[in-house]
Amino acid sequence: MPTMDDIRADVVQRTKLLAEAVNKLSIADSYVGEADAAIDNAWKGWPLAYNDKSSACNAIGTIIGMTSENVKRDLMASVTQLGRLVARDVIAPVARQSAFEPVVWLTSNNYMPPLRSIDEAEAIWQLEGLEDDDVWGAFVEALESALEEEQVYMAQPEYDNALYVVNLAQWEHVDSDSDNLNDEWQVKA
Repeated sequence: MPTMDDIRADVVQRTKLLAEAVNKLSIADSYVGEADAAIDNAWKGWPLAYNDKSSACNAIGTIIGMTSENVKRDLMASVTQLGRLVARDVIAPVARQSAFEPVVWLTSNNYMPPLRSIDEAEAIWQLEGLEDDDVWGAFVEALESALEEEQVYMAQPEYDNALYVVNLAQWEHVDSDSDNLNDEWQVKA
């Protein structure tokens, strides 16, 4: 039976493959555009032959576009699933580790953004060619939404590039002038 680590690893692998497919479809679309332009230049003055070839390029372009949209939708679903799994299975258990102090450090300050210290998040960060699709933003949004459901607060202090978490089922925020993050939380009544 697969463990949650196995499941997250599978989702990461699927996400990488979908990202690769999106990039390859984008390349294919540009090649079809170049082919259509070449046909246009080669067949000037020969309307019948040009129309047949241009129609074929347009049909191929339409199919690539439709396939690309379907793959992007699957990619975003995979990224969202991964964000939710990381929140539930990686971050929330860390927040619930301490019964005596509210603040539990999740990451060190090795990366910016610090969430990249988590392997699955780093895998999403490293995906190339998808800047226009805001894959990282979708991952973070899904993760933050799932953390809210898990009653886990995650933040980065002003003085450090690290993340900490607090179990909101056990602790509540209070105003404090202290420099100690733990002083900003008290046990829930």
